[in-house]
Amino acid sequence: MISSAFGLQVLDNFVHAVIKTLNAELEKFKENKRILNLLMDYNPELAVCPIYGQNAKMDNQILLGNKGYFLKKLVSFGFPVPPGFIITTEVFRGYDAVYGDKYIFRDLVDRINRQISDLERKTGRKFGDRSNPLLLSVRSGATVSLPGMMRSFLNVGINASIAESLGGRKDFQWAAWDSYRRFLQTWGMFHGLSRDFFDAIMEGFKQKHGVERKIQFPPDLMKAIAQAYKKGIQDNGIPLADDPMRQLRHAILQVFDSWYSEQAKIYRHQMRLSDEWGTAVIVQAMVFGNLHEKSGSGVIFTRDPKSASSDVTLYGDFIFGVQGDDIVSGLVETFPISEKQRITEHRHTNISLEVTFPDIYAELVKIAEIVIYEKGFNHQEMEFTFEGPRKEQLFVLQTRDMDQVKTKTLRRFKDTPLLAASLMGMGIGVSGGALCGKAVYSEEDIKRFRGKEPKTSLILVRPDTVPDDVGVLLQVEGLLTAKGGATSHAAVTIPQLSKVGVVGLGKLKVYESEGYATIEGQTIKTGDFICIDGWSGALYLGKHERETEKYYSITL
Repeated sequence: MISSAFGLQVLDNFVHAVIKTLNAELEKFKENKRILNLLMDYNPELAVCPIYGQNAKMDNQILLGNKGYFLKKLVSFGFPVPPGFIITTEVFRGYDAVYGDKYIFRDLVDRINRQISDLERKTGRKFGDRSNPLLLSVRSGATVSLPGMMRSFLNVGINASIAESLGGRKDFQWAAWDSYRRFLQTWGMFHGLSRDFFDAIMEGFKQKHGVERKIQFPPDLMKAIAQAYKKGIQDNGIPLADDPMRQLRHAILQVFDSWYSEQAKIYRHQMRLSDEWGTAVIVQAMVFGNLHEKSGSGVIFTRDPKSASSDVTLYGDFIFGVQGDDIVSGLVETFPISEKQRITEHRHTNISLEVTFPDIYAELVKIAEIVIYEKGFNHQEMEFTFEGPRKEQLFVLQTRDMDQVKTKTLRRFKDTPLLAASLMGMGIGVSGGALCGKAVYSEEDIKRFRGKEPKTSLILVRPDTVPDDVGVLLQVEGLLTAKGGATSHAAVTIPQLSKVGVVGLGKLKVYESEGYATIEGQTIKTGDFICIDGWSGALYLGKHERETEKYYSITL
């Protein structure tokens, strides 16, 4: 009896301590019932999920997001996907509570640390280690895809010391400093510096050393460029985190926060998407398309977006010596995937993935045919990186359904001698038919012409376009760019916004701040009439008559 009494006393003390602790926690949130409800609803067991391995409770698009869910599908099919883990939408929905309660936050940190340890075992590298570093990509993964509207961080875990050490390894002499430069630019831009700030530094080095493409810089000059980026960031009073764990925490928070970015909100509003879906965060081991000219990155569609056929036919863009964000951002001139595409698009190049990297091309065809024919998926848009020319050096970074838009009645230009004489060049048509309008180069131009001539169509002319431009794109009828390919985020977004678009017109030189462009000795000033054909990719000077013709009654 006595021993039982002592046992009950111990139990009573324990229950009392638990109640006291719970009451103390409840007191913290008595003024904020929303946070308390979030705490009560939050399930830490659903917070983090590895990409490799199956979990019946978590393997769904609601928790993992669209990107994460399909990455796990690709893994289950045996395809090469960089290892990593997903911080699920459970964390997004309980965000304020997770980051407001030290115990719950510590639990999340512990779960992430365990996943990083697992990544280190899988890759044989160590996060933050100078001699054998593991670098990470941190990307958004919304339940409903928002192409390019949210933030991503690549090369997380790098700093000057790690870049110096990494640069001593085979294949990384140039890539180490290019990767550090890329991380610095991403960091600076997320802290308010413009892309133009970094482009000016890069352009200065190119002019000084007579270099056209970044990959032509020797490693010592790429190191100097990275150091110039770093100095520019510091000169602007921006704190730079060298500690890899601080970088990772910052990147994760920034990706979650980007769900509420202005361009993401504008896009969701335009596409009538709910703000409640939220995003997951996908953390993966980096793979490097920027090692040398035998490595690269690209995006494929598994069918020709302008064909009536539903057969697997690869179409898209790639470039060597770059990381994947160069392709999807639309900031570089790209090469076609197939020979058929190269010829059809009148590309002024002999390069295609099919000819230049035949093993990579063949492996992508194989993957596409399995996904579409055997697994029964809709046609896909896939991002990929290859670290070398052999098929085992290929990695799939993402897949999502191609945008399915029924073809409407497209306008085309009347075939006249004047039209033929006015042809200035051929880009890549990505959306719509024939459009004539006044060339504009800024939001100020748009407002001015909308005030004077509200019924006149406007065509935004840019050297390139980035997701931040979505608010501007909604104010015009068409877009013309000098850079970018058919698979860039801008090119994918333009049809969804029901705009006419031509991208990748390489002969076009755009002087955005001065408000003019040149092509084939002709100048296009603000307010000049130009015409673009979003089907053929043609650019014409002047104003031309149109007629109506339905090209195909198909789903593209």
